[in-house]
Amino acid sequence: MGRWEVRVKSGVKEKQNLVVVKVGGSLVRSPKDYVKVSEILVRDILEKSRAAIVVSAIKGITDLLISICNGDREALDKVIETHRRFSRELGITGPYSDHVGALEEEVVRYSAMCRESMIHRDRVLSIGERFSVIALAKTLSDMGLRVRIAWPWDVGIITDDRFGDASPKVPDIYEDIGASVRKIIDSGYIPVIPGFIGVTKDGYITTMGRGSSDLTAVLIARATMSSKAILLTETPGIMTTDPKIVPGAYTVEVMDFVEGERASRYSVKGLNYKMFEHVWDYDGEIHILDLSMRGTKICRECRREGAKVIAPFAGGISVIGWGSGKVVKTAVGKNPMNGSNIELRDEVETLVLSKADPVELVRIIHKEVFGR
Repeated sequence: MGRWEVRVKSGVKEKQNLVVVKVGGSLVRSPKDYVKVSEILVRDILEKSRAAIVVSAIKGITDLLISICNGDREALDKVIETHRRFSRELGITGPYSDHVGALEEEVVRYSAMCRESMIHRDRVLSIGERFSVIALAKTLSDMGLRVRIAWPWDVGIITDDRFGDASPKVPDIYEDIGASVRKIIDSGYIPVIPGFIGVTKDGYITTMGRGSSDLTAVLIARATMSSKAILLTETPGIMTTDPKIVPGAYTVEVMDFVEGERASRYSVKGLNYKMFEHVWDYDGEIHILDLSMRGTKICRECRREGAKVIAPFAGGISVIGWGSGKVVKTAVGKNPMNGSNIELRDEVETLVLSKADPVELVRIIHKEVFGR
């Protein structure tokens, strides 16, 4: 019996709250990372809550798979070598090993066809998540947990046929996803689900766009009406701006769905814009956290006045947060910039349009708004 088994399994019936957890690819760069992440999942989440787990591909694998479909033979060799090394070090054997062997045959078989066909391209791109779900399920199983791999076609993640950027067929699929995932959990298992991928009604694998493991997690949270979707990543939540621009940038503790959706339009790190398509009738919370469980809470009732995020774009910056207009006007007034104009888009977003360098503009406004 694994060392975690008694503590986790004995409390399954008593844990009524359900959470969905996404493990980001930046957290699984090496075989040891799967063990580290699994231990943290048990300690901080699985001992307290019933859960479904969504996992991304190993860091860098999706880029290699894209290169394969662009004709890079070396990328194919790297993917195979990486998956074999992870399999050896994680001790993947038995049925899990059979799955891995089938994936290797698949990537070789479709490596040429995926150059010309988007259907075959999505099949190849899905292999990163499909391997990662096996690796995480095996690691959790070795700790004594009862886990079950839940493929998108098993739990009803049905999408349209826009290969490469597919969208789930909501709201029609909510009921099937919710029932399928809850059935696995109610039977005493932890479903481990690959992010990023879905399937058409005709059975073709689709991918839902880069970073869409977040979408998968939020989709499942909405379908199961889970209390939380916890998105684990390498950064401590959403930052006030890019720390590479302002080293003093810090974590936004709380924001609401409107602020989160608006920030996602500017590709703010940690926010996938497609996941916000599924939050407007979701009563739970989204937590974007690092492995120390520090980060940002986003929810419908999380509205707080004040600026939250500053994001640059070509031609200016966006300051996002309820009532941000007043503080932006004050900041610009203290720092006159040639050719700068303030545009109040609405209550939640203020634009500063300027010929000045957007990066320098971020530094100036961040200092005035956040004091650092």
